[in-house]
Amino acid sequence: MDLDNNLKGNLDNFAYNVKKHNWDWLHINSGMERSGKSGFSLFMARFLSEECGLKFDWSPDLKNVFFFEKNLAAKMMKISDKSVVLLDEGGEMLMSRRAMEKEVVNIIQTLMIYGSKNIFLIINIPDWRWLDKYVRESRIRSLCVVRTRPRFVLDEGKRRVIRERGYYSFYARQPVVTASREDSELGKAGFRGRFGNFARAYPREWECYSAKKTAFLENKIFETPKKSKN
Repeated sequence: MDLDNNLKGNLDNFAYNVKKHNWDWLHINSGMERSGKSGFSLFMARFLSEECGLKFDWSPDLKNVFFFEKNLAAKMMKISDKSVVLLDEGGEMLMSRRAMEKEVVNIIQTLMIYGSKNIFLIINIPDWRWLDKYVRESRIRSLCVVRTRPRFVLDEGKRRVIRERGYYSFYARQPVVTASREDSELGKAGFRGRFGNFARAYPREWECYSAKKTAFLENKIFETPKKSKN
């Protein structure tokens, strides 16, 4: 499991509250495209399910993984209590920034009524500030900003820059609330770390995830628009 001990300890505490104290938990992974948010989320789900006792469907269907589907609320009702749910940004490239923001806000507002199911919800989004201000101030319990970092390599005698994925900065609830209220930066992270490559660590699970995301995108891209009745 390629997560450091600081993050493991925090995730264990979060899961304990979800299971024992009737909490729902909203965790956000924020970062630019291709920074590693999906792999990071799956690592989190793996740890929460294997080490902390929360439920997650690791079958090829990955029924706990969603991609901004409009019927998410109905599907959430079928998820077992005390589960991990991942809402990924597979549909992000198909929407305008404003349209996606509206979609995300509507989904989260809909999910608020499911606190009684004790769901640990992980949402991946390019910028956490796209979320509604009420959600940022009142619902987010933890946040990781996921980044790439440059590294210089020699390629055919030339010095080139490549971007390495997998670096994160962890923020507890209070820095998120303060930054939202003051419209300021997040400030100093509680701790930082780097996670490994999920595809190498769990190739079968990554293959299932990639297949599900590809199927979602293909269905959206090749969806035939409905004809107007007028």
